[in-house]
Amino acid sequence: MPFSIRQNLHRPEVKSELNKYLSNRHIIIIHVDFTSREAHILLEYTNRSSLDTEPAIYLALKHLPGRTFKDCCHFYSDGAKVSPTPSYIELSTSQQPPPQTVQPRSLLELRQLAKGLSSRGINNQLRSNSLWRVRPWKHCTRSSGDVVDIAITNTHFALASVTSNDVYNQTGALMIGDFEQEQLSILNNHTITVYNGDQPETRYASVSDVKFSHDESLLFSGSYDSTIKIWTPSGQLVNSVNDHASKITMMATSSIGPRIFAATTDHGVTFVYNVSSDASELTRHEFNCYMPDMHGSFLTFGQSQNAKYLFCGYSCYTHDVKREDDKITGGALQYYDLENGSCTRIIPGGQSIESIFVHERGSLVTGSTFYNGLETRVRLFSSPSQGCKRMTEFDSAQKELHVVTISPCERFITASGNLSCTEVWDVRNPDKIMTLLKHGAPKIINQPDQQLQDYDPGVAAATWYNSDFLSGGSDGCVHVWDLLKSDPFKFTLHEQGTIIQSIAVSPDNNKIIVGGTREASFLSLGIHQNIGYFTIKEQEIY
Repeated sequence: MPFSIRQNLHRPEVKSELNKYLSNRHIIIIHVDFTSREAHILLEYTNRSSLDTEPAIYLALKHLPGRTFKDCCHFYSDGAKVSPTPSYIELSTSQQPPPQTVQPRSLLELRQLAKGLSSRGINNQLRSNSLWRVRPWKHCTRSSGDVVDIAITNTHFALASVTSNDVYNQTGALMIGDFEQEQLSILNNHTITVYNGDQPETRYASVSDVKFSHDESLLFSGSYDSTIKIWTPSGQLVNSVNDHASKITMMATSSIGPRIFAATTDHGVTFVYNVSSDASELTRHEFNCYMPDMHGSFLTFGQSQNAKYLFCGYSCYTHDVKREDDKITGGALQYYDLENGSCTRIIPGGQSIESIFVHERGSLVTGSTFYNGLETRVRLFSSPSQGCKRMTEFDSAQKELHVVTISPCERFITASGNLSCTEVWDVRNPDKIMTLLKHGAPKIINQPDQQLQDYDPGVAAATWYNSDFLSGGSDGCVHVWDLLKSDPFKFTLHEQGTIIQSIAVSPDNNKIIVGGTREASFLSLGIHQNIGYFTIKEQEIY
């Protein structure tokens, strides 16, 4: 109470916050507590000798919002002769706001520091915006053919090249480089011996795939010479696996172990290797496709908790005598469990599998074709833990699908192919293409006796850079897209004079390599003084 009450007063006291509650219940309020300020104002007016009590209360009411004449009369009858005490407690009649959660930093500060709940979205936005600062750094023109595969770490890289012919007399099928030393080594160990009459000739074989081990201590290269060679990042050959019956078509590495990789062959046999730290010892397991006469067309491991699963895509070709070429007549799809050694068939998978993409959460998407593009489909499957059930599928108008992907948010499905565009679907509306990401005219010589889609690869390279989508086409351009916008095109990241075959981004997102026909371009976020070419070192065959 703001004022002490004399001993001989025994009237009950009722708080003013009960006014509304008691007014409808026929209860007479005989006292309402006043704050010290209200009591001071009321007593100041009533103690004036020139005014009577009643007029003084009316004058005081002008300065007491929320108080009634009866409230003031009740208080004056109880406390007109009392004086304030120094130990009073002032009671507030207003409602207290709800308590706030105590945080070490404000939400605004956390957003500015890219921490807390908003950190992932902010970091993605910052990394995406960093693409504007990517600049050309190095250029390489020593590739022997199309740079179809790129392996990249934060410190090293490797380039694999193929041509339409399996063998040729030009070096540069396999190159390994060092970003820090700005040095590029040409490795000439993938060779094939052919006979020109009675004279043997050594020719250089196409290298179909290159992969760094998960611990980045070794490099694996698979070639059309039916061998897999193991290198150190500096380019030293430490082992060679020569017991494959046919050429290596694709490889993949797993994060379940430091040096586990898999390779598939032209005859459909898939091998899984576990390599020792010095690469002197290898343990191997092999398995075949559940369908005969299959060609290993695609190979990839799952991510994070699905790293133990190896997804294998196959194609079946039959020779068309009239057309004098191979016709795609079917395919197969399965996954291999590294822990228990079992193979599981994925249905439907009877079409030629051209591309597989596994999301970090386990879902996977496949791009497949049948009868040389007569029917092309993109299928979305659930994770292996959920049985790899088909969730939905999309019909594509393209004859060939080079790359299929799932966006990091799992909302968009992309399919890049030979029509120089990328088809984009929203998984919530699979019956309609959401948008087309188109590239320009190809930088290749026109073939008057053939249709353009028969020799134009279109968009052969595509990848995600955080929330942005990167696509490289036969127009020699790498475009950056934002699929969340009605106009998804953002800008052209890079342009070169040849068809783009591959794109790779370093784990720290600081470097991007673009592979083309007989060339590769290196883009970087850093500030470099030596812009131009790498120092070339060509190794002898041994």
